[in-house]
Amino acid sequence: MAVKAAVNKEMEIQRAAKAVGGNLQAEVTLYAEEALGADLAKLGNELRFVLITSTASVAPFVQAPADAVTTEVSGLKLKIVKSNTLPATIL
Repeated sequence: MAVKAAVNKEMEIQRAAKAVGGNLQAEVTLYAEEALGADLAKLGNELRFVLITSTASVAPFVQAPADAVTTEVSGLKLKIVKSNTLPATIL
């Protein structure tokens, strides 16, 4: 839940900056330290549903680019970009 809160916080910042519209227009990459990354990776494709985003992926913390956002969650940085694809309809 702390990861979801961190994503939502950054999503609000991105919306205010007009970088993204809604959550389903966002692609999120979570750069996580090993233990956290392993827990998040267990969710697989379901992670995007938990975060309510177009896509969500997990990458090693050490691969975080310079523009990744440092979060309040220890061992987690994230990056949100506008999706180039339309979200699939959820039935």
